[in-house]
Amino acid sequence: MVVTNEKYETKIIVRSLFETKMMLRVYNLEKADVGTYRCVAKNSLGEVERSIRLYGE
Repeated sequence: MVVTNEKYETKIIVRSLFETKMMLRVYNLEKADVGTYRCVAKNSLGEVERSIRLYGE
């Protein structure tokens, strides 16, 4: 689980009763930060999961 600290910033933006946007900002990108990040959302109706791959040189 990623939590907000000096390395990572997490942000939740509620757009409406039915839409929420979640953001992750990585500061001072390092090789160890490269990889797959998952976002999981759960509520009484179910669960959804999405992944994003962060590439680096």
